[in-house]
Parts: sequence; C-alpha cells; structure tokens
Amino acid sequence: MKLPPMTKVLTAAILAFTSVDAAVTSPSLSGAAEGPVIQNHLNYPIYVVNVLGGQEECGALRGTSTGPIKLKPGKSITFPWSPIGCGTAVKVSKSKDLTQGHFAFEYDVDDKPETELWINLSDVDGTAPGQTGTTFKDAHVYTHAKGKPGKDFVCHKQELNCFKGEVCTDAYQWDTDDDKVENCAKKPKKWVIEFSNSDIRPKMPDVDFFSRLPWPFHSLPHQAPRKTT
Repeated sequence: MKLPPMTKVLTAAILAFTSVDAAVTSPSLSGAAEGPVIQNHLNYPIYVVNVLGGQEECGALRGTSTGPIKLKPGKSITFPWSPIGCGTAVKVSKSKDLTQGHFAFEYDVDDKPETELWINLSDVDGTAPGQTGTTFKDAHVYTHAKGKPGKDFVCHKQELNCFKGEVCTDAYQWDTDDDKVENCAKKPKKWVIEFSNSDIRPKMPDVDFFSRLPWPFHSLPHQAPRKTT
C-alpha cells in the first residue's frame, strides 16, 4: 500500500498519548478500554498480536508489538486506539507462529474534520507472509462499529464481513487492493471483530450517512491505513 504522508499532527495530541504507553502495551481483558475488540466465539483458542507501525507519530511505541496473546473460547480482548497517524494492525492467527498465516484488522486514526478513522481487513498474509489466503475459512469473521449509528459513530460502512467457507470480499486480497478501505467521519469508541462458527449472516444494514452529507463527506478518496511494516 503506497500511502500519502500525514498532513498535520497536533503536538498536543502526541503529548496526550505519551501518557497511555502502559495502557497500549497492556491490553484490557475486561473490555473497558476504547479501541478494537477481539472476541473469540470459536471452539478453539486463537492468538492475537497488536503491531504498531514505524511512523514518528507512534512515539515511544514506534515499531512495537504486543503478543501473541492466547485468547481462549468465550474470551475477548481490547487494545486501546493507537496515537493519531500511527498505522496499526491487529493480527489474528490459529497459531502462535504468524508465519503460518493470519487475518488482520488494520487501522489509522486521523485528525481530519471529515475523517477520524481509516480501516480495512486483510487476507494478504492469510497462508504465509505475502501469500494470500483465508486463515479462518471455517469461521465467520463479523466486524462492526459498536454503538448507535449517527450518534456514537458515523462510518461509511458500519460492518465488514468475512463469511464462512468463502473468499473474503471485504478484505484485501493483494497489497494494493485499496478499494477495500473504509472510513469513519466520527470514530466509534470500539470496533468489534468477532470470530464464530455461525453461518448466520448479520441483518444489520449498511447505513451510508456520508451520502446524506454535503461535500466533501460523500466524495472522500480511499486512503489505506499506514503500513505497520
């Protein structure tokens, strides 16, 4: 993914995130923190790694990772949102060894008035590094913003899905598959990534609030989250 440089990062925002280093490196198992939430509804454990990019905006956490963390069936974990401009990937695998293939939820918190969050799913390293594949083809990966649309968040799409037994059309299948990137004008407190054995497809409709708003909200170009590696 070739990415445009950050236009501006507020010094105050960087300073504010300096104090949350411990929180970022110590994810919440209680679900109290704001950020991406991984929920394991499968009948086997999964492994989660939170990887921060090499951007200067990442501050002291630049290039760091947390995990792999073993997430047993019925458990969940929350990683606090990374600093503005710090590209982050939450990688989920069936093995402690991510080189055996993994699914990724990638995001970039922004400070633009029309976009506070860029997100995408990725299967680019699904079977091995650089080898596309569906790691969790035996599962339904249901990802969604948590809260009430329009009030708690404003997203172009409020959910992204990888359906059981199918190639995930909502996820990157190659490194420049940038039309899979979605954005939120108002960032949700939490974005939930659920792994389950269910074949049921959620009936929650996509509510495109951007189409009801004046330019530039409904005509934003796709911007891929900054790469972590």
